[in-house]
Amino acid sequence: MLTDLCRLGTDKTAAPAAVFPSASPTASPNWRRLDYLAHGNPRQRSAHALLTAGVWDELAAQCTDLALVSTLSIGLDRPGSDLDILCQHPNPAEFAARLEAQGWLASSKGDNIWLLERVFPCATDSDCNKSEGSWPVELYVTPAPIETLNGWRHLTLMAALLERFGDAFYHEVLRLRLEEGLKGEAAMCRLLGLAGDPYAALLTLEGQDLAHLEWSAAIATPEADAASSSPGSATRTLFISDIHLCSDRPDMTAALVHFLAKEAVGADALYVLGDLFEFWIGDDDPNPLHQQMADAFLALSQQNVPIYFIHGNRDFLLGQQFAKRAGITLLGDPCVIELYGERVVLSHGDLLCTLDEGYQKFRRITQLKWLRWLFLRLPLARRQAIARKMRGQSQMENAHKSQRIMDVTPAAVDEMLRQHGCKVMIHGHTHRPAIHHFQLDGAPARRIVLGDWFEQGSVLVCRPGEQQLETRPLTAAS
Repeated sequence: MLTDLCRLGTDKTAAPAAVFPSASPTASPNWRRLDYLAHGNPRQRSAHALLTAGVWDELAAQCTDLALVSTLSIGLDRPGSDLDILCQHPNPAEFAARLEAQGWLASSKGDNIWLLERVFPCATDSDCNKSEGSWPVELYVTPAPIETLNGWRHLTLMAALLERFGDAFYHEVLRLRLEEGLKGEAAMCRLLGLAGDPYAALLTLEGQDLAHLEWSAAIATPEADAASSSPGSATRTLFISDIHLCSDRPDMTAALVHFLAKEAVGADALYVLGDLFEFWIGDDDPNPLHQQMADAFLALSQQNVPIYFIHGNRDFLLGQQFAKRAGITLLGDPCVIELYGERVVLSHGDLLCTLDEGYQKFRRITQLKWLRWLFLRLPLARRQAIARKMRGQSQMENAHKSQRIMDVTPAAVDEMLRQHGCKVMIHGHTHRPAIHHFQLDGAPARRIVLGDWFEQGSVLVCRPGEQQLETRPLTAAS
């Protein structure tokens, strides 16, 4: 048994004997190593068997540097959790193309960062969870040194906090992960009383003496949480899309502001799956509506509700400048999350409308980085004129398209679910709210479609084991 490991979780409330590299007085844990996993809990041993069977060596031979920064590394993973690997490479696009040819799913995240995804079967001689039978692997490729990346920094801080507070803290974080679906960062920030975006709040602890931090298990029990919660703060995650905010519809704006200020407070997270705005021509647009919404989202974020955003076909140019003002995190499309123990793929939904070949061609054009760069450097008035013209053309074209063409295709849905190892999908775009149950490769699957906000508000409320599509009257805000 290795002697430089921190061991946590040895009773029935957690996976037994989770381990991670212990920090020394002069160095943080080394996430480049894998040996410790062989001495950990069954899922850690399963991951070790997979990675050391060839996956790790193949990646290491092509990357400048490599590190495993999954929550599994510190025993805080849940069923369906990914194995997150950071990879430093001088040419991420070239590396991504090479792995894509080998069966990985590649997507650019901007700023010369690429995400590669693939699902691997568990090694036959491992202690794999037989109900899962596979490990989803996500590879983040960047030319930057991996120790500067948030994945490394967050995991290092979480390991330090676990080592600082011990088993009781570990069990409580794991409870929040398993029962409420919180990310590890969000769970720790809640227990330590760190407000705001948990990813940013956690980083404020870097360089601090953690011995000065205090945490009491007595104030973190489920009973204490219930006693201090507001009536509407029961465990839930909220999803909305297709609000299509514009200056011509102040009723929709008022309804969304009311929703953010009242109903969304206390939620585990809020996901906005695109088309928040009717159109978006750049973060530099001085439209007062944009600042109003940035303020409303920021106020919710500052109440420790993480907010995530996937671009739609109307607001695909919404950028980091607005996201920072609004306190939201931009996600790729598609994106996989863990939702109360289930692995769920999120998308705006337009990618799935493959029968609309004209639109798919237009979409591919709008994804061209050089074209976006040129458009955003046009004078604001010129961009506004182009946006008005494109809106008019879109309305005319859609008026002559069949409903079948503008809906998702089942084959595209199946393919996306298989690619990401999911049985649940949530998307918007089609404005046809419904929960569709079907079979995928002999197993039950669900596709949940969010509604628009033209005539009434539409919200998907998810709780452990329950998903409910609900409506809200637009007059409620007044």
